Amino acid sequence: MPLAREGHWPLAALLALGLLVGLFIAWPLSLPVWVVLVLGLFVFRQPPRAVEAAPLNLLSPIDGRVRAVDTAQDPLLDRSARRISLHQNLFGPYVVYAPTEGRLQRLGGTWTVALLLRTDEGDELTLEVTRSRALRYLHCQMSAGERMRQGGVCGFAGFGRIVHLYLPADVRVEVAVGAKVRAGQPLAKLAPRAG
Repeated sequence: MPLAREGHWPLAALLALGLLVGLFIAWPLSLPVWVVLVLGLFVFRQPPRAVEAAPLNLLSPIDGRVRAVDTAQDPLLDRSARRISLHQNLFGPYVVYAPTEGRLQRLGGTWTVALLLRTDEGDELTLEVTRSRALRYLHCQMSAGERMRQGGVCGFAGFGRIVHLYLPADVRVEVAVGAKVRAGQPLAKLAPRAG
């Protein structure tokens, strides 16, 4: 199974530490390091997600549960938007996937990371990931101006985050509150644009 790139260095360091302790001190003393390494492999796992190409589909960026479907103020576009709120599974995986294909317009937020995305059809939406007060690790792998692939990896946010998708008002939501979702599963469909 692939690993999130955020885990490469910590896991390599644990592997080296386990080998050093085992070879130069004693193998039984290296056991705690191996246990932490196995936990690290679990935390940084990045399961592949099969995504069928559908430009108007908006996909779940995480594995979790739908907390709410409502109307709220988009934090980056300053407009009323349809909001789908998701609660990430506590036991992961913790990878964040792109909900649509398009271009990352900008990043924002202090206690959150908000990504403004523009689809190839011209729709704009915001993906907001809350920052936990206790576990602040949150990483976005994208930069403004970069192109995103629908269902492609765009970041890493561990340990039960809340993720909000702020969508155009005319979007058709296809999930209900309480539904369990997997990353890459359709949540909503954008309205087709005339042109």
